[in-house]
Amino acid sequence: MTFDRCLADYMSLLNCTPSELAQASEVSRSVISRYLSGSRIPSGDGNTIRRLARGFSVTAQRQGRTDVSEEEAYEVLFHAVSGIEIDYSAFVGNLNLLVKALNIPYAELARTLNYDPSYISRVLSGQRKPGNLPVFLSDVSECIARRSGNSGCGHVIGKLTGVNCDGTMDLEERISLVRRFLGSNTIRPAHPAQDFLVVLDEFDLEKYTGTIPSDELILPPAPFRLPYSKAFCTLREMMDFELEFLRQTVLSDAQEDVFIYSEMPLEQMSKDYGFYRRWINGVALVLKKGLHINIIHNVDRPFQEMLVGLQGWIPMYMTGQISPYYFREKQSQVFLQHLKTSGAAALSGEAIAGHPEQGLFSLSDRPEDVAYYRNKARLMLEKAEPLMEIFTFQRRKELRSRLEELAEAGNRRMIFSTIPVFVLPEAELREFLRSSGLDELAMEGVLEYAQRSRREMSRLLEAYRVTMELPDLTEEQFERNPVSLSVPELFYDTDLYYTYPQYRRHLEQAHLYAQAHPNCTLQSNASPAFRNINITVIEGRAVLVSRSKSPTIHFLIRHPKMIEAFQRFSPE
Repeated sequence: MTFDRCLADYMSLLNCTPSELAQASEVSRSVISRYLSGSRIPSGDGNTIRRLARGFSVTAQRQGRTDVSEEEAYEVLFHAVSGIEIDYSAFVGNLNLLVKALNIPYAELARTLNYDPSYISRVLSGQRKPGNLPVFLSDVSECIARRSGNSGCGHVIGKLTGVNCDGTMDLEERISLVRRFLGSNTIRPAHPAQDFLVVLDEFDLEKYTGTIPSDELILPPAPFRLPYSKAFCTLREMMDFELEFLRQTVLSDAQEDVFIYSEMPLEQMSKDYGFYRRWINGVALVLKKGLHINIIHNVDRPFQEMLVGLQGWIPMYMTGQISPYYFREKQSQVFLQHLKTSGAAALSGEAIAGHPEQGLFSLSDRPEDVAYYRNKARLMLEKAEPLMEIFTFQRRKELRSRLEELAEAGNRRMIFSTIPVFVLPEAELREFLRSSGLDELAMEGVLEYAQRSRREMSRLLEAYRVTMELPDLTEEQFERNPVSLSVPELFYDTDLYYTYPQYRRHLEQAHLYAQAHPNCTLQSNASPAFRNINITVIEGRAVLVSRSKSPTIHFLIRHPKMIEAFQRFSPE
């Protein structure tokens, strides 16, 4: 039973008005009204709940009733506010959604809640249930609500809960919102691509890199002697192999690319927070050293699981130093292969499916071994296809080449977080750029880009249909989240922000553009899901996800499953 319903039932039982309850419980009438409306729930520390329970008890005594005791009322109210009767799997699922969407490290959550990181890891994986669920639910709700307020990520909670969670919502209201979301009995249904895009939309590279120690790679418990091999490996020994490979790669003078491929079921490794933190730290140092990583992802698994795995790689993808691939052909269901190479070492493993602990792991720095496995990695890459191409500023010319190849390739659906430049007449665009204080050289660059975009779109609309989805914001929405001109292909470090009148005028130009082109359909979105990314779905061919906020980055996706998913995708 929800808290508002429980409170109303007690008041009905005792024929008690909000004013009478306020006087008996010493809780203000306005707060009680909020509880009854469901807009607020008491904190889980029990103090307010205790006063309300005492108020009901006092009211019952005044009426000569003995069927409502303070302890009974307290227990019922506390259970209602804590969500103790919720479906635990739903609670874990919703908690994971919030933690991933807000990019909260396990260590930060553990530190704030005063728990061991490994305990939090087991809770989030569903392996451990908190002994006192009401207290844990209350504590974790407050932790997430405070973090969302401090980091300006309240709108992320809003996306997941469907409630506008902006700067006008105070801490208690955010806590109540999070608690209701975590205490609901169903996991929020979401399209598989939604959370992947939420992470990309909200990701802050500077904040992320600031959480990664960059001065050392924590070593395994005991140094290895290379070359080294081990049959019948325990999970801990596999972890040691992984960390030692990274250590050798980081500390050597070799500058060759790193290669990663694994069919091993390593989920248990990722659930060990201590190992996961060391492994992430090691990969960050590999990238900091300037090495490029080629990774062949294992996509022979459900699409939802595949995207969850990719989410963990987004921070590394944002560096532009990673190229992801996949094998189109389905891999063997009998044999498991594991291979990681660098210029310094090679880590290989093999086993029979279902029995990874009875396989063989081998780590070597002998030149002949490293050369053999690097050649094997090269041949594997020749058999692989790009899962997605990632374009940063350094690869801007290659991005232009890919876009030209796809310039006239099928019907399109384009989801924008702002107004595309190709709908704007040159005079209108020039006026806006001047008002933004852009210098002449930069202005000419934007105008040239816009002119090229107009030509390409005009040619496309001669043969194909294009559906554009644009944000149609109220002035209040605009003030909370200002909109800037969209020029992601130019990789600008600064945003060219609109005033609200400029934004409305350019939105009107977009409608005029659609009216002038019969094959162009414009759809307005009063509640856009994303603020920093544009999505172009080219029917049956590719998906381009462009992040306009610095660091600007483009993901050109070609995997059939992902293309199909984006074609069905409806941002929430």
